[in-house]
Amino acid sequence: MQKRYVMLTIALLMGLLPLWLMWPGNHPVQAAQVDDRLVIKEATLALTVPETSTAVQTALNLAENYNGYVLNQRQWKTGDTTTYGELTLGVPAEQFEALLNALRTLGTVEDEQLSGQDVLATAVDLQSRLDNLTSNQTRMRTFLEQTRNTTETLAVHQRLVQVENQINDLQGQLNFYSGKSTNAQITLRLTALLPTPTPTPLPTPQSWSPGRTAKLATLRTQQNAQSVADFTIYRTITWGPWLLLLGFGLWIFSRIKRRTILAIPQREENSQDDDTQKSA
Repeated sequence: MQKRYVMLTIALLMGLLPLWLMWPGNHPVQAAQVDDRLVIKEATLALTVPETSTAVQTALNLAENYNGYVLNQRQWKTGDTTTYGELTLGVPAEQFEALLNALRTLGTVEDEQLSGQDVLATAVDLQSRLDNLTSNQTRMRTFLEQTRNTTETLAVHQRLVQVENQINDLQGQLNFYSGKSTNAQITLRLTALLPTPTPTPLPTPQSWSPGRTAKLATLRTQQNAQSVADFTIYRTITWGPWLLLLGFGLWIFSRIKRRTILAIPQREENSQDDDTQKSA
């Protein structure tokens, strides 16, 4: 112990404190003791269900019963018949299998994928590094109070900031793995069952009946005659006045044209008489 304080004193005098802090022998390694396994559990379950909206609501109720929660929810339709749904559920790891079994009862299982990742070794390594950095942080805060000049203070403070940033980063990673292993995740994909089409019944064949055919022909002839009569009456009333005016105009035009044609020979005859008189 005295030897370490002697080295510290020499480092302070020679301005080598930062190098002394980074010396490997000054980082006591404390292995983290973790008894439980840290396993990240995930599952993807694809089901065919009778009706999507009902299955989604039932899945939400089941998740609530097992202390789960919704991370993502979506429903959509393709065309006019098929509907789909997708849920991403979070659930405590100890309730993972129970909720998964309950969700299987919603319909027919078409696809199922389970995965588990053991992150215990990663968590132990992160915890060990975090303990080392925490110990260094405590010592550097003590050294910061013992510095004698501005240069030493700035050097220790700079190193302290770096260590604190590393601590925050490692703590964030450790919290991530811890949270992922504490709560499992289930992705549920739902597809509505297509309804079975009802077959169209074939028409019952009917025997040939000349009387029925003649009656049908008579009925259609009567309907056609009524349609023609209705058309004639309607057009006569709507077009009649205009046709009369048009006919009257054509009659007047023909009369004028006729008079003009008759008057031309008379004028020519009169013109010839005048020429004869002038010659005499």
